[in-house]
Amino acid sequence: MMNDVTCPRCGEGNSKETKRCWKCGKFLSDDPKEEFIIDGDCLISYNGKAEFVRIPDGIVRIQEQAFAHCAFLKEVQFPEGLERIDDYAFEDCASLQSIRLPDSFCHLGLACFRGCSSLEEITLSQELRHIASMAFANCTSLRIIHLGPSISSIGIAAFSKCTSLTDIDVSEDGLSLFIYGQAFEDCSSLEEIVFPNRVRNAHEFAFQRCKRLRRVIFQSEYGHFKKECFAHCERLQEIHLPTQCEDLGIGMFLGCASLRHVDLPVRVQLIPAYMFAGSSIESIQLPPSIQWIDEGAFANCTSLPSIDIPQNVVGIGPKAFYGCLFEHVALPQGLKHLGYGAFENCARLQEIALPPLLGEVPDGAFAGCDSLSSVQLGEDIKTIQARAFASCVFLKEIALPKRVTKIMDKAFSGCVLLEKVIFPKLPFVIRNEAFSGCSALKAIDLRPGIKAIGPKAFNECAALKETWLPKNVKKLDSTAFDAGVVIHKDT
Repeated sequence: MMNDVTCPRCGEGNSKETKRCWKCGKFLSDDPKEEFIIDGDCLISYNGKAEFVRIPDGIVRIQEQAFAHCAFLKEVQFPEGLERIDDYAFEDCASLQSIRLPDSFCHLGLACFRGCSSLEEITLSQELRHIASMAFANCTSLRIIHLGPSISSIGIAAFSKCTSLTDIDVSEDGLSLFIYGQAFEDCSSLEEIVFPNRVRNAHEFAFQRCKRLRRVIFQSEYGHFKKECFAHCERLQEIHLPTQCEDLGIGMFLGCASLRHVDLPVRVQLIPAYMFAGSSIESIQLPPSIQWIDEGAFANCTSLPSIDIPQNVVGIGPKAFYGCLFEHVALPQGLKHLGYGAFENCARLQEIALPPLLGEVPDGAFAGCDSLSSVQLGEDIKTIQARAFASCVFLKEIALPKRVTKIMDKAFSGCVLLEKVIFPKLPFVIRNEAFSGCSALKAIDLRPGIKAIGPKAFNECAALKETWLPKNVKKLDSTAFDAGVVIHKDT
């Protein structure tokens, strides 16, 4: 069309009435030869193609996308008096090498230098308080950042994927500095960080996947941490947390394959979900203040040889110690909650004593504990849940507490050496496949309490030849026992 205006940045055609390019968002001037588009003290857009640009004096604000995608721009000189750079203003200026912000500068916009892949050096002003979200994300040549005393917050993903960043220099004096989510995510060249007293936190994913990070020190006394803030830092070996910290994050050290020891703060009450899951932790002392160990907290910590659970712990979450390889663990007497699969696949665990306040053995709690040979159940246990002791292949004998009323599906299935089970005298039921595959079980007396036996409850119990039942058993499934088992009923 004759009225088309060609965007000087991306070359796309736009109608004459359009103020910004439909493709790249550049402000379109009526005069394509005009280098700067300025409205008062605001620089709206840049139309030139120079490698060096000196922004005119008197400019206080650079508007959003003003220089975005200027691939040729290598250096820009900002005037004294400049106060703000708006969102995306210099985004994807792939040749820009350094920036120095004047002392008057106080506002950095969202993603304003994101994708400036040649940017090696930045000098921030003393008036700047907040580094905006994604401000320097994907600046893959940036090596060092200096955070002066005026900086009080680093926004979400502010330095994410700055893959050449090796040094974060934080001034010791100044305002409290908050590090928000993903701030340094995927900064794969970082090896060591020392945070002075004014840094007291790390939010969600703040340092996630910093693959060369080996050492982190927080010098503050207090602090708090959020979800997966150091997750998948594969080489992290040493971390010093604030001594009086109370809040640790979910999955904080998830997948930290080189982490072998952590000193936990003395006031922590909760080990959050998946905090150490998949790490190489070898030793840890849980402080007496701990009351709860949450879901998957130590899952697959296969290098942990033992753990002392404090007596104040009242709850252990689902799969909290899944796949750990310690041989012994003492559960606190005040434990009231045990989650499903809490010790599942702990292949070297040899013995367990459940405390008196537990009302059930949860689903899969000790399933796959190949070495488990001694089990003591608390006197208040009423239900043995599904797969509670499934495939505990070294278990030979178990006495069920007198208050047990339900033995659920596959509770003891695959316990191939189980020879003796002492059943409760009060009324109870046995559900589907509860003892299937217990090939060493020879003879069982279910009198007088058994009320119902479900399908295949004693399926593939090769050594089982006879059983005794009371006359008033209410339900006996036709497949409960294999063919050939002699069933004796009271008359």
